[in-house]
Amino acid sequence: MADDILILCGAMTEKFTDDLRATGAHPEMFVRSPSLHARYLRNMKLAGRSG
Repeated sequence: MADDILILCGAMTEKFTDDLRATGAHPEMFVRSPSLHARYLRNMKLAGRSG
């Protein structure tokens, strides 16, 4: 579970950095598939319980 969150954060950070380099501006949004979004919400809920 923690690995999923780290992978997602790493991927989003990489895309953010690439976009910033390419355009000089921050991205306005990140687009996730419905299944990835559901997995993200599930993992965040589980992470909140473990803290």
